[in-house]
Amino acid sequence: MKKAIVISAMVMTALSHTSSVEAKNASTEENVGVASGALVGAAAGGPVGFIIGAAIGGLVGSEVEKADQVDGLKHQLSEASTKQSRLQQEVNALKQQVAMSETSKTLDGSEMLQMDLLFHTNATGLDDVDHKRIEQLASFLKRYPSLAVQLDGFADPRGKQQKNQALSEQRIETVKQQLIHHGINEERIIARAFGESRSVATRGDLDAYALERRVSISFHPQQDQSFASNQ
Repeated sequence: MKKAIVISAMVMTALSHTSSVEAKNASTEENVGVASGALVGAAAGGPVGFIIGAAIGGLVGSEVEKADQVDGLKHQLSEASTKQSRLQQEVNALKQQVAMSETSKTLDGSEMLQMDLLFHTNATGLDDVDHKRIEQLASFLKRYPSLAVQLDGFADPRGKQQKNQALSEQRIETVKQQLIHHGINEERIIARAFGESRSVATRGDLDAYALERRVSISFHPQQDQSFASNQ
């Protein structure tokens, strides 16, 4: 009995010395683990159980510390995700402000949005790039249902006047049908064909002719129909 007590006292002294040296570097979680493990070990198996329990407790404390680190990383990721979501909302809001600014310029008449679609000689069809532009145009019109779209068709002065008039009308019809295909109501589309009547190209200037084979697209408030009669 005395021998057991002496061994126990020696073990306790050794543990006390070791703990005092390592306590400077041990984390709170490790200390808690060692203490709780030691108590369990002592209750289970006397001095030897105390040593084993302390070792196990240290491992448990280390795992607790790792778990806390993981929780901290999860919290940081959650905060980063929240910030990213907030930034995306701000970007979307800025895009909306830009779009509204462009629309206000259109509505007050000070700066009308306009785009041109060019055609090859004697051609009335559109290429892939133009199809994409019309699709984007339709998306714009869907966002702003108060706007009407005006299509003005032109032709270069070569050939007979009657044929050029027909070309400008067919070019308008091509664009119009594409807009309808992408969901724009026909009532929002105003079409005017001018043929070669508004040509300003110098005779024989092929580059200038290329710019006159076009459909010009502009936007106007639907309630204002005065522009349609300004020819």
